[in-house]
Amino acid sequence: MLFNSFSYIIFLPAVCILHWVLPHRYRWMLLLAASYYFYMCWNPAYAVLILAATAVSYVSALFMEAAGERAKKIMLFLAAVFCFGILFVFKYLNFVAEIIFSMGSSLHLFPREAGAPVLNLLLPIGISFYTFQTVSYVIDVYRGEGGGRTSFWLLCPVRVVFPAACSRADRTGRKPAAAAEVCEKI
Repeated sequence: MLFNSFSYIIFLPAVCILHWVLPHRYRWMLLLAASYYFYMCWNPAYAVLILAATAVSYVSALFMEAAGERAKKIMLFLAAVFCFGILFVFKYLNFVAEIIFSMGSSLHLFPREAGAPVLNLLLPIGISFYTFQTVSYVIDVYRGEGGGRTSFWLLCPVRVVFPAACSRADRTGRKPAAAAEVCEKI
């Protein structure tokens, strides 16, 4: 669904009206469903990427709250590697492969006519945004600046809801964990 498409012109007002009409305690469910629908319109697998990154950050945060300092560092490292790994594969892998192939062919390690291997992946919308939001959440929990969410399903909308809601809280000087609390109140 493109932002300038007819389907988006129908989708956005419908979500806004439903959000306004629904009781407060159900709004997060609407935002979660609408946001995942929006991402799945591009490619359903991209919603799985966001869900996986959210699950890793949630589990990491839960473990960090109950763990010692060494275990917290390990969980922070693993969560960051997983999230940045997704970002690397989709955004930078072809670039790095091209550089390695170019250097290798200059050193006569690869035949020039073979060409660099290329993954034809469509870049998921907002991948950098939700990757950095997810990692910053785990860092906040590691530092003790924000507690882990008690519900996985309340953390999910924070990662995928139309990103302006969360970034608005960041511009006020609040930490990303505080942005999560703002999104929960929506």
